[in-house]
Amino acid sequence: MLFTLALVGCATVGTLQRAQTAGEDQLQVAIEPGLYGAQQDGEVGLLPYGNVAARYGVTDALDVGARVGFSGAELQAKWRVTPSDSPVIVAVAPNAGGLFLGEANLVTAQVPVIVEVPVGQHALVLGPKAWMVSTGAGDARASMLALGGSVGVALRLGPSFVVVPEYAAVRPVYGAYADVFGESGGDTVETSFAVTHLSLSMLFGGR
Repeated sequence: MLFTLALVGCATVGTLQRAQTAGEDQLQVAIEPGLYGAQQDGEVGLLPYGNVAARYGVTDALDVGARVGFSGAELQAKWRVTPSDSPVIVAVAPNAGGLFLGEANLVTAQVPVIVEVPVGQHALVLGPKAWMVSTGAGDARASMLALGGSVGVALRLGPSFVVVPEYAAVRPVYGAYADVFGESGGDTVETSFAVTHLSLSMLFGGR
């Protein structure tokens, strides 16, 4: 379990945002506290989490931004693929980043498709995704490709303030490791292993 947490403990698992973009020339700032969970063979490990993010609307349909904090540094983008007058909003929001501490490093990426369904002034937010993480220290390396998703509720509490409580979970479909405890391998699918993330994203600005 300690090795599992070392592999995934700093990687962003949740979507942590809405499908709606910030709007052209609009800035949106997010505060993202949360809790990681890793479960394997009946054991559960937990780690606290916290990041801040900022996104800027390049156009009405395209945001770019960055996240810094517990997960290191990430670059983000979000492209809304549905028309501006569509009640249901669909966006693709890839991000990639890393954390580098001497010989130890962590590289992550995810490609979520975010679907936002209005419920009055609030919204249901769904985020199926592919999630990738690679970590290493010296000659030891491990990597994982996982599939999963997130579900959240966007609660509008003010004209430019939205809170998104969210639960995310992923399970690996491929794994590989080299020189970990003197062993190497690949194509390892751990069906008993899952990574979860419970977060509260507070969005300031945008629309």
